[in-house]
Amino acid sequence: VKTGYERLHRLSTNQGEYTGFTEPKVQGLWKIALEADFNDEELESLRQELSHYEKRLDKLRFLQNELNLVDERHDGKPTQVDDEKTDGRKVMDRKLEKSVNAVNKLHADLEMKIMSRHNEL
Repeated sequence: VKTGYERLHRLSTNQGEYTGFTEPKVQGLWKIALEADFNDEELESLRQELSHYEKRLDKLRFLQNELNLVDERHDGKPTQVDDEKTDGRKVMDRKLEKSVNAVNKLHADLEMKIMSRHNEL
């Protein structure tokens, strides 16, 4: 009864039991998940998945910042032509593209999982 009451209190006050997410995308997904019909075990699993997603977003932001710094070192001009790019830059571009694709897929999967349960309400 107590756990049900605590969950009801969290939902009614819009307070999550875990508020450590800093990314707005992750915070939004977590808020929707709290309003959905997940049991405590499923919420904990989802919280861990969202935590991994947030780390991926941080890594993506780091890679983007690194490439911006490289561009600034080269007179602030991003190199658009592949022939002019160094091998290191080509590797970083591929790594960034792979990271962007992984983050987008992870977001879509998490959003679909949460929204499918949320829409059941």
